[in-house]
Amino acid sequence: MESNLRAPFVLSQQFAAQAPGAVTDANGEPQAQALIVNMVDQRVRKLTPEFASYTIAKMGLWALTQTAAQGLAPDVRVNAIGPGPTMIGARQTQSHFDRQRQNTVL
Repeated sequence: MESNLRAPFVLSQQFAAQAPGAVTDANGEPQAQALIVNMVDQRVRKLTPEFASYTIAKMGLWALTQTAAQGLAPDVRVNAIGPGPTMIGARQTQSHFDRQRQNTVL
């Protein structure tokens, strides 16, 4: 929970406090000059019973991303990416990992 949720929360707060304000584009619309990108996981869209604390932390990070995007706009743009399985987990079998990769679009 510390590295997957609390750290991004604290870092986002500190970053936003130092980020430059939005500028106005040619159409008079505010444009953020700062960007936060959080790394979520496929589990935010497709819950699984494995790795409960990790899944809960990533769900929290997804909620933080959405909340921060609203709260920090227009000065800071906040997004998340969830690339899908990239490495086999320490407690994961190769066949389970392969099934996850086959069921992921990217």
